[in-house]
Amino acid sequence: MATSFSRGAVYTFIRRIRASSHGRVKTKQSVIHSGWVRPISSCVTTRKPASRPQFTPCPHSSKFFHSSAGCGKQVVSFNLSDIGEGIREVVIKEWFVQVGDSVNQFDPICEVQSDKASVTITSRFDGEVKKIHYEVDDTAFVGKPLIDIETESTSAKEEDVIKSTSAEMTQSVPTQMIRGDKVLATPAVRKLAMENKVCDRTEPLKGIKKAMVKTMTAALEIPAFGYYDDIDLTQLVNVRKKLKAIAEQRGVRFSYMPVFLKAASLAMMQYPVLNSSLDEKGENIIYKASHNIGVAMDTPDGLLVPNVKNVQSLTVFEVASELARLQALGEAGKLGNEDLSGGTFSLSNIGTIGGTYARPVIMPPEVFIGAIGRIQTLPRFNEKGEVVKAHIMNVSWTADHRIIDGATVARFSNLWKSYLEDPTTLIMDLK
Repeated sequence: MATSFSRGAVYTFIRRIRASSHGRVKTKQSVIHSGWVRPISSCVTTRKPASRPQFTPCPHSSKFFHSSAGCGKQVVSFNLSDIGEGIREVVIKEWFVQVGDSVNQFDPICEVQSDKASVTITSRFDGEVKKIHYEVDDTAFVGKPLIDIETESTSAKEEDVIKSTSAEMTQSVPTQMIRGDKVLATPAVRKLAMENKVCDRTEPLKGIKKAMVKTMTAALEIPAFGYYDDIDLTQLVNVRKKLKAIAEQRGVRFSYMPVFLKAASLAMMQYPVLNSSLDEKGENIIYKASHNIGVAMDTPDGLLVPNVKNVQSLTVFEVASELARLQALGEAGKLGNEDLSGGTFSLSNIGTIGGTYARPVIMPPEVFIGAIGRIQTLPRFNEKGEVVKAHIMNVSWTADHRIIDGATVARFSNLWKSYLEDPTTLIMDLK
């Protein structure tokens, strides 16, 4: 005779089997009760090791964190975040904290130098510094830990938490050091070097120098052409003498550079292709509305090119004031990403260090660049054929020949030249 069982009787029978299986089957409730912190959504068959320690779950969290001072604290990894501009690595310039220091959110942690600018990194947590992963001048990578901070569990995200097992087993990875390989040289050269205590050395490229290698390599792939001319600045020299005193009363040091930049901006209004760029595929020209003119500066960190934003909207005195600000930041090594990014055209003044001629190299994505030399006193003929003293400056232009032709550069240069040789013509086009 077939026996009929109700559904409730079947469930009762299954529960009795589970109860007699000596701990091999754990329900959700029994797992939580016995100290297993992560709850499971269904019954799982597993054998509980006899030597497993019993932990008391922290009442404030559903996960078990590495804790050094009770369940309310945890060690978090403070990773180097993406600072923009495609930067993947930086050089540690200075630490503002030490192991054992207490930090709060937004406190400065360290200063780093990218291939574009110096950046101050601030804390995202409140807590105590437990470990510093890099020394000064080491290279740190985006997404990798800078420091470890012991903080309250509620102030850190779960993905930042360092698990105790991995923290104990993981050792700090040493940064790339200078290789000890011998420099290739003949025996005679090595002997001579030893006698004179001269040793070759190898050092890795970092920061700005490394960026220069990448940028200049990319720049030389551009089919470029040059254009050169002489500018008679005799009238501008006399005008500057008058304006210099007025500028000093306004607290501004007035050089020739603000006039050069403003004149270039006015001329670009007539030839906007010089203030443009090509898209990545080389299929479209992007005309820039703002004239963000870069000025090459020789700084303690190397050659940097900050730019004066929106020159087309500034007066000559305002350009001079902004140049003074950028120069002060450059000398202090404090130029930021905002100062160094977004340039649309560059003008390099090699005359400040005595140069007369230069062949400037385009800095992608820009398509046009100029270089000016020092002002020389040279003999020239006036309209009457008489020999007179003149103040002459050389200028060199380099243009991207893919979208700029020689006639455009020549016309631009002639217009720019007319503004400088007769400064009163600037008034006609000033806005």
